[in-house]
Amino acid sequence: MKLSTFSTIIALHFAISCLFLIQPIQSTIPKPGLLETVCRNTPHHYLCVFILKSHLQPLQLRSGVDVAGFARIALEVVAANASATIDRIKEIQKQSEDKKLKTSLESCIVSYTKIVNVLLPQALKCMDKGDYSCANRNALIAGTLAGSCEKKCKESSSAVMTDTNIYMQNICSIAVSIITTMPQSVHQTLA
Repeated sequence: MKLSTFSTIIALHFAISCLFLIQPIQSTIPKPGLLETVCRNTPHHYLCVFILKSHLQPLQLRSGVDVAGFARIALEVVAANASATIDRIKEIQKQSEDKKLKTSLESCIVSYTKIVNVLLPQALKCMDKGDYSCANRNALIAGTLAGSCEKKCKESSSAVMTDTNIYMQNICSIAVSIITTMPQSVHQTLA
């Protein structure tokens, strides 16, 4: 699968999501300024708005979503993208003849598997408990692992994962930024 094909698939997914959600979002967001305010404090304002709006459920729109709800949505988007990234990495591995790249991609699979199976489930549990520093730490580590994958791929002289890894880092930084705005919890976990 070519990089441009993957980018096209991502763009198509977002476009389809928008078609079904833009009208309900425009007419039913109870606090229209909250989403904008939350996203304005992230490093990727427009991406934040797009992700949150396209992943809000109609029930959430009717009942209202607070900052913790936005943080949870951002974490769920990170988890879904990490899972899709594992599939993409495996596909690239199958097509590649480059042993150095295959080794780098194997390392990426380990990183993204940790994101999907350990970090994000823990982050979501921490959100449920109100332990925002734990959720923040796990989202930060997830972004670091995506960056590590990018570094390994570049070391093998390949930019095949660049767009995907940068996108993951961006949505992780959005999640971290949103969680950072939440009050610190008294439920600290031991690392």
